[in-house]
Amino acid sequence: MTAMRNAEYGGTKLWILLSLLLCGGVVRAEEEIDPPGRVARLSFLDGSVSLAPADTDDWAAALLNRPVTTGDRIWVDSGGRAEVQLGTSTVHVDENTGVAFLTLDDDTLLMRLTDGAIAVRVHSIGANETVQIETPNTTILLREPGEYAIETEEDGERTVVRAHSGEAEVTGPDVSQHGYIVGANEQGIFTGSDDLSSVMTQAGGRSTFELWAYEREAGAENSVAANYVPPGTVGYQDLDSYGTWSNDAEYGNVWQPSMSYVSNDWAPYRYGRWIWVTPWGWTWVDDSPWGYAPFHYGRWTYLRQRWCWVPGPRHIHATYAPALVAWVGPPSFGVHFRDVGWMPLGPREIYIPGRRGSWRYFHNVNAWNSMDNLALSNAYNGRNHNFNYRNRTAPHAVTVVKYDMDRVMVLGLLRPSEDEHLTLDHLTSGFRMISAMLSARPDRLPVASVSFLGARANKLIDSQGSEPRFESILRAMYDAGYRGDVYPSLVMWASSPAGVFPRYPFPDSFKQMREGGY
Repeated sequence: MTAMRNAEYGGTKLWILLSLLLCGGVVRAEEEIDPPGRVARLSFLDGSVSLAPADTDDWAAALLNRPVTTGDRIWVDSGGRAEVQLGTSTVHVDENTGVAFLTLDDDTLLMRLTDGAIAVRVHSIGANETVQIETPNTTILLREPGEYAIETEEDGERTVVRAHSGEAEVTGPDVSQHGYIVGANEQGIFTGSDDLSSVMTQAGGRSTFELWAYEREAGAENSVAANYVPPGTVGYQDLDSYGTWSNDAEYGNVWQPSMSYVSNDWAPYRYGRWIWVTPWGWTWVDDSPWGYAPFHYGRWTYLRQRWCWVPGPRHIHATYAPALVAWVGPPSFGVHFRDVGWMPLGPREIYIPGRRGSWRYFHNVNAWNSMDNLALSNAYNGRNHNFNYRNRTAPHAVTVVKYDMDRVMVLGLLRPSEDEHLTLDHLTSGFRMISAMLSARPDRLPVASVSFLGARANKLIDSQGSEPRFESILRAMYDAGYRGDVYPSLVMWASSPAGVFPRYPFPDSFKQMREGGY
């Protein structure tokens, strides 16, 4: 929800940024749906790989270590390849292939292969777990752990299923038809859309793509880190190549990144970026090739002049978190912020999720901590947020981002915690404060991008509880004293090409705005 404008004043080029962060406050637990405890990871990228997040139709270059969850879509272009780790399974994606993750939670992996080829390695299937792939003309249920390859074509008339090991059940669109079983070392070629027909043969040798996937998995299966991390931990395989394990008397097994792979001023959560991932919110994506498991599970501590990752006891199932940090001057509640800082949580320190969920979720995501339920209950109910974080004094532990009004200005507009929706009154009130701040700097031109229409959460509503018209939003901003350019989001631009509205006052007619009559 941000936009930038390159403005020149007196020959000095300046970037001015206005960010409207609809992050939402804490709402009642019974109104929240807990996020899943399992998330996939983009663990390998080669060539041109694009991703469209669940809450948008905008495609962008995929990021290594980006979490993948329900609704996300991946496209691998010609000459490219990708790998997605899910803990109990790994999905390898070939070139010219599109994959959508329809459902990805603790018990279900449901994917749609729209075109191209994937190789799926299933390491284990839980008692209540389902692993299923849809193609244009089939539904494939992977019934046993094994090594599978699936190919389909865009016209939807042909799907090939190979089981180098394991067993798959293939059905067509007609649920009254019986399913076909593809057993170990078998291949099924399924054609047709209404009436599915099959040709069963031996699986034969692996293709070049399947051999690449097999070799990737062979290395992962011999991972040393598997002996130290709790079950459910995603992305631990890369730790073997970038660090060493040791045992500490207080914390048990700990992992240290090798000094040859980190700089002298390195600290956890220092080199990477924050992105918004629904439903968790702000999520850390680390720059390091190994930077997934240590930033979404366990805790960090500073031992013997080195940062060490503490994965936690192996008998507790790991639950994913978007970033296990404590905030210093966080942009969680309020109208604006200037400096934002964060530090890695230490062992036995409580993680406070950015969104409130049930007690069960709060307990599970903090189950690593060997503390009594009273401490967790107090934190969950807001009775104790004055924590003495042990990493506060560790070298380079606190990462602070400073925003200078002379360089980049970031203003946040957030929904009050006691309200379910952002209203036009909230918008007007917020922009009055923003306008007052901007009035002290008349030489700076702010830019706003409005993109919260159609949001699933933190929705903007008018006095009737409906989604307001865009011109109503512009009018509220103008009446509050805001004077700056307004850019619609890319999605809004495509649906209603409204253009850019840098001039004031706004005309009463949205049609005039579109036609440039202002």
